[in-house]
Amino acid sequence: MLELEKSTGRFLGGLLVRKRVNILSTGMKNLSVLRSTSSAKELEARFLVVSDSPEGEILERALLDGGLFGGACTSAKQAISMLRKETFQGILCDLTASPTESMDLLIQIRVSFPTVAFVMVTNPKGLRDGILALIAGASGYLVKPLNPDAILESAHRALDRKHFDLCLEKPRSRRQAS
Repeated sequence: MLELEKSTGRFLGGLLVRKRVNILSTGMKNLSVLRSTSSAKELEARFLVVSDSPEGEILERALLDGGLFGGACTSAKQAISMLRKETFQGILCDLTASPTESMDLLIQIRVSFPTVAFVMVTNPKGLRDGILALIAGASGYLVKPLNPDAILESAHRALDRKHFDLCLEKPRSRRQAS
């Protein structure tokens, strides 16, 4: 059984600030993760929108209204270049011209930028692509038509999932090292 307290969705030095994450499971103790301090400057999470479709503007506007927009580009190559220059906590990817480019970008992100959350945007006929993206390691997917509230909810959920996954990986990597 997993129990998560609602997070602030804010970042501190590139790490998600959490009040507390409790993992209730057999053989595992409660785990407290990074706590915010009043003297620390908190930064909003930043998402990169990678889109070659007109819906990219809807993604950008929703993230901007929610305080999560960090930048936009139209190709996987541009996205990798921007990630090398700037810090983003998440990506919303809507590359309709080439669905394989979206999956290739996801794989590159998982390898080169493992702390970045990835949300795949698909059309209703591309639901299979969204599920494959989840299997390949995406933090979430959205199905068109896009709704600004759903975009923000998906972005926050992806950040939470990525942070939770990273918290679980730390103990696993320590066990493998010993």
